[in-house]
Amino acid sequence: MRIVIIGTSRLARVTAEVLITKKHEVIVVDRDRDQLDALGEELDCGLIEGDGTNPATLREAAGESADVLLALTEHDQTNILAALLARSVGFARAIPQILQADLNPICRELGLDDTIAPHETMGRHLADTVLGEESLSVTALNDHGARLMAIEVQDGGPRRIADLELPERARVICVLDGDDFALPNDTSELTVGERIVVLTDGSGVEALKRRYR
Repeated sequence: MRIVIIGTSRLARVTAEVLITKKHEVIVVDRDRDQLDALGEELDCGLIEGDGTNPATLREAAGESADVLLALTEHDQTNILAALLARSVGFARAIPQILQADLNPICRELGLDDTIAPHETMGRHLADTVLGEESLSVTALNDHGARLMAIEVQDGGPRRIADLELPERARVICVLDGDDFALPNDTSELTVGERIVVLTDGSGVEALKRRYR
């Protein structure tokens, strides 16, 4: 995949490193030339000096195949605007980092359903740990070879859980709808816009990507 990252924050650097390790093409966009040069000395990725909220810059970064944009600057408003513009110039997905929790409802109103709230997520994790209520993390699942994948229900797609073509080692664990989730059974009806969360393994993820991309 061709993945464009806006910003050179610590989260942006770590994310770029992981994606490069997984053999994805990564392009980093930032207005600070010095930050880009420093990043270029650490990672084998494309570098574009420019404004991530400028449509021309986003088109340049997208190239011929715009798969995903991650807006990971330290400024929520910049991330939101970059994500909105990314969709308008042809990116398949745009995911902004949101540091202010009260902006999450606004992101949903704007149709930015995929957001990253690292402070909120880490705060909950730390609180659960302190209270002895630590939940199983995605990292722990990955360590055991398990993967979580979300599939958005589209027009013309399956309308019941039973109609899904799942790999052998795959199970639907919940359906996300707005701020709520449901525990479905095989006869549960699906609605356009809902997201089906599937627990599977690495081979199952690849099969699901091919089937429901």
